[in-house]
Amino acid sequence: MLAVDGDPQALVTFHDGLTFSMRDLMTGQCMYAGRCLAEPGVGRIDRIQVNGRLAIRPRTAR
Repeated sequence: MLAVDGDPQALVTFHDGLTFSMRDLMTGQCMYAGRCLAEPGVGRIDRIQVNGRLAIRPRTAR
């Protein structure tokens, strides 16, 4: 699930090569959306590119 400001927006389906597509929850439209990016040297996915925009995963308290 992809949420924007805490509001669910789309259902995410992952594919080979760290790519994904999304299905809009309001319209049901499915589209190619982007890819996941891993933190260099660590390998943890910390960013996604969504239709040309970069979203950064928030760091959680440890």
